[in-house]
Amino acid sequence: MLDPHRDKNYWFNPASFDNSSFPAGSYGTLPRNFLRGPGRFNLDLALSKTTPVFGDRMKVELRADFFNLFNSVEFRNPNTNIADVRTFGRITGTYSPRIVQVAARFAF
Repeated sequence: MLDPHRDKNYWFNPASFDNSSFPAGSYGTLPRNFLRGPGRFNLDLALSKTTPVFGDRMKVELRADFFNLFNSVEFRNPNTNIADVRTFGRITGTYSPRIVQVAARFAF
């Protein structure tokens, strides 16, 4: 069995849970929604500029969208399937890093 004290990928200590005397799918005597995942902080930004072209009849809009602007690491929730002994209590992934998209729109 993996040692949760040496492996730092655990969000909580899986050795604290024993479901051998409780029904399948339960966490013993814990109340509902007791397990919480890591918090998330995310900042999105959109910039746009509209410029008239050939008088007022035509316009060009340039737009840039930034998702997760500061590129902060956002961890996914830990595995809460108590039957999965290898990854129970572990965080195994992250959400998407910074995403940038640029668009141009021509209106006439």
